[in-house]
Amino acid sequence: MNTRHTGKRPGEAVVVEPGREAALSEVEQRKEQLKKKLREAVAVENYEEAARLRDEIALLEKEGG
Repeated sequence: MNTRHTGKRPGEAVVVEPGREAALSEVEQRKEQLKKKLREAVAVENYEEAARLRDEIALLEKEGG
């Protein structure tokens, strides 16, 4: 098993199952896309969309991404 830091605290490592690294990076990429869209929605004051995106990001983070 491999370990790598994925948390908010330095030194906190999680076990990454072989073959899951690609999936983790896909989740991280999705979160980055959503965060970009969130910033854009806030910039144009589309707060309903911003709230939806915020909730989707939170769900991804809760699921372990």
